[in-house]
Amino acid sequence: MKSSILDSFRVFHLTFLVRHSLFNRLLLGFVILPLCFLCILEIGLRYSSYGYPSEMFIEHNSDQGPMVVINQQAGRRFFPPNMARRPLPEVFHATKDSTGALGGLAYRIFVIGESAARGEHLADFSFSRMLRAMLCERYPGRRFEVINTGIPAVNSWVMRELVRESTKYQPDLYIFYGGHNEIIGPYGPGTVFTSLHRNSLINAKMALSGLKLTQLSESILHYLGISPSETSTGWKGLEMFMNKRLSANDPARDDCAAAYEANCREMFRLAKAAGAKFIACKAPVNLRDCPPFASVHRTDLERAQLQDWEHAFQEGISQQASQHSKEALEAFDRAAEIDSGYAELQFRRAECLAALGRSSEAKESYKCSCEFDALCFRVTERFNAALSRTAESEPNVRLVDIVKDFSDAENDGIPGREMFYDHVHLTVPGHYRVASSLLREIEKGGWIGTPEGKALDQAEVLARLGFTQLDEEHNLEMIVQALQKPPFTSQYRHSERIAGWRSAKNNLADTHESRLSRAIEAYAGALEQDPQNVDIYVRMSLSLQEAGRLPEALEMVKRALKLNPFHVEALSNQGLVHYASGDLDNAVIDDLAALSLAPNFVGVRFNLAIVLGKLGKVKEAVDECLNVIRQDPLHVRAFIERGILLSRKGDLEGAISDFQAATVADPEIEDAWVNLGSAMIRQEKAPDAYSRLENAARTHPEWAMVCLVRANALLRMREPARAIAGLKEAASLAPENVTILKRAAQILATVPDPVLRDGEVASALALRAVKLTGGKDALAYQILAAAEAARGQLTSAVHAAETGLQMASTQGNSELAAQIRENLSLYQSQM
Repeated sequence: MKSSILDSFRVFHLTFLVRHSLFNRLLLGFVILPLCFLCILEIGLRYSSYGYPSEMFIEHNSDQGPMVVINQQAGRRFFPPNMARRPLPEVFHATKDSTGALGGLAYRIFVIGESAARGEHLADFSFSRMLRAMLCERYPGRRFEVINTGIPAVNSWVMRELVRESTKYQPDLYIFYGGHNEIIGPYGPGTVFTSLHRNSLINAKMALSGLKLTQLSESILHYLGISPSETSTGWKGLEMFMNKRLSANDPARDDCAAAYEANCREMFRLAKAAGAKFIACKAPVNLRDCPPFASVHRTDLERAQLQDWEHAFQEGISQQASQHSKEALEAFDRAAEIDSGYAELQFRRAECLAALGRSSEAKESYKCSCEFDALCFRVTERFNAALSRTAESEPNVRLVDIVKDFSDAENDGIPGREMFYDHVHLTVPGHYRVASSLLREIEKGGWIGTPEGKALDQAEVLARLGFTQLDEEHNLEMIVQALQKPPFTSQYRHSERIAGWRSAKNNLADTHESRLSRAIEAYAGALEQDPQNVDIYVRMSLSLQEAGRLPEALEMVKRALKLNPFHVEALSNQGLVHYASGDLDNAVIDDLAALSLAPNFVGVRFNLAIVLGKLGKVKEAVDECLNVIRQDPLHVRAFIERGILLSRKGDLEGAISDFQAATVADPEIEDAWVNLGSAMIRQEKAPDAYSRLENAARTHPEWAMVCLVRANALLRMREPARAIAGLKEAASLAPENVTILKRAAQILATVPDPVLRDGEVASALALRAVKLTGGKDALAYQILAAAEAARGQLTSAVHAAETGLQMASTQGNSELAAQIRENLSLYQSQM
């Protein structure tokens, strides 16, 4: 008996050891060893400096001591490589006890938000920039740092991490202005980027996103083309989200609001742990002048109900178009009894209510329209309510109701075009109102002390920031350009809104040249008040460059880089000034320096391609164009430039392919059609070139260069009469275009058919070309000589030819000089 028990125990013990050994082997083979390998690979990647820095803030040593620079590649942690948006190039001291240029301990404010907080095209005049100017005036004894970390398209998942990273840099105050991108931003239910539906998975993804291994795997997937179709064509703004529609009662909206509340709570906790105050802003939106981007019906509507709804809705539209607001409202209300969640229905109801003087009801209907918008690009009541609940429970958080402030600023309480130029991005008055609200809250909190200076009005703030009509002109151009793209183009009353902004641009006083001159003076005055404002130096350098004052432009951009050596826009501008000055080698150095900070800065990379092409480094230039296209597959100018470079190499097939790609990417770019036609003519495909150019000319009859190249195709097709008609048309469309004038004059003077030859017109066109070139174009004189000979004025022809010959010889153009000399002999022999 005892032996049997002992044998059983031995068998059990042996079985346990075998099983335990197998478990250990499995654990070692499938967990421990792979983890060790991944750890070693991660260490190796970091040691070899693979990838990009994923932190928002990077420390650098400089002449001013340890500085912190906002990482221009920070967005790559949350977006595909070709989609990452750049933050502003802010810089500040690593520790506040560094006195800096102004001396004194700084009061450090971090602004957390998206493109609305960043300022979009008004970044130099955003509420963060205005707030700093106002604080400096109110508290003249203090130094203020207002660091704007806004990145387009981010949401609270990203902003939470930015707060976490910034806490080690001695923040005094955080200002949160966000909530617009919660659904479409990274990890949101309506995003085109990474979409994860459980917070635990999102947090795990966030934790892994900073690893070099993650960067390596994402790079491999991107290289293999394994990415959503929406992101494969590069950044396209709100257009990317056109298919990401959510109904008003979709549960994902509530889940997203809950995640937003949790992220806000975490931001508040992080700020409190760092000893910083926190201002949370209830962000307003454009209610009156931004119809919904998309509307969807309830999913449970029956066919008969839908027909009844549509009948009532269309009747309401018809009555509204006839300005019968009461009857239109009655029809819309009948539709609302069937399905009130259709966003455009609520917007039209609001318009009718407003027209009937029922403002409070109109406001509620406008708010419903925003809430029901199927494309969620604006913060809604449920998200602002979530922010309010969280903020009110935190003692270190002050809630600022910007929504109420904006409503109070309007007679009917409904914010619109005065404060917003689109759905959420603020106008100058909008930014000023936000800055004023923030200043009042800061003073109310008593965190800085008793203010001693005056409160600046809007005009005074703008003067200190150097805001000019030139800046307003640029901003309005960007607004019109943005509103010409989907989904804005599909909005109700789109044509009226864009016409309004175009009118605002056209109504600016004086000419562009006058605005440019006055802007340079205004920038100089603003710098006298605030010589540390890098933004003004950068803008002034651009204006001086446009005015042709290149040495002064270079001086301004150097001053900007002295204050912020890591300012990528300043480095890019310096490269442009060097390029305009003919200093191509230094232009390359500047572009490479900018790209070392922001490798995805497509504009700089394209500039580098242009410079390399000018230097004759065609292969390198082609490679840079390819890099641009990889980052932005719809970069039309990169296709055109690469096509031109390939054409110079004799690769007409490749050039034509690129020009065709450019016409597909954007059919509205005339250069693409001109280069495509010219390349096809060179390839002896004149009929095909003519066909394509004829189609382009039908769409855009005002395109003079297309008319010119189309005429060249007709000449190759041996149809001189039609070609000459086309050349005359081109010259009438562009009477200041020297290229067109010279070509038209040349053909009219030398066409073999005497019936078609017209020396009088040719002479007039050639003479205009000579005057436009300042009498310094030898080819223009050669053509003028031919025209004079064609109309029988041989003495004038000889004089023009002699002038052109002397000029060509002086300029070292031996080939042209030989041609003119031959023609001159012919004219002299006929006298």
